[in-house]
Amino acid sequence: MAMEGGTTMYKRAFSICLLSAALIGAVTACGHNTSAPSPNVKQSARNAKGVPKNVKTGNNESATTKVSPPNLGAGAKLFASTCQSCHGKTGGGTSQGPKLAASAAVVSRFGTETALEAFVAHNMPATDPGSLSAQQSVNVSGYVWSLAKK
Repeated sequence: MAMEGGTTMYKRAFSICLLSAALIGAVTACGHNTSAPSPNVKQSARNAKGVPKNVKTGNNESATTKVSPPNLGAGAKLFASTCQSCHGKTGGGTSQGPKLAASAAVVSRFGTETALEAFVAHNMPATDPGSLSAQQSVNVSGYVWSLAKK
């Protein structure tokens, strides 16, 4: 009888492990980095020229391209065209991307808007990481930061 209860416990533990592995695989498959940002990103995500460090710049921009402060209107448009398919129309999250709106998790994970900019520049969109220009990264991360702080 004790052996039968132990077997049930092992089956339950095995099921939990399988479920965890499936969830991790699903998150990884959609391109989201589940690890915390590196400590050096939080400290200084921008170089002396105001560009997020290690940004892959598109549209023939160089790494020394100066970016303007976030334009939330442009960020909202970019979010609608690039991000909402995974994160939902209002940032409420989907099965493919985490909730961003009114999300203490976004704020606590990144700590600063510039750390979020660096993450977005390197990892988003999930279908083409690093393809946003420096200004696009600043705009959309500013918009996402505003959503998260609501």
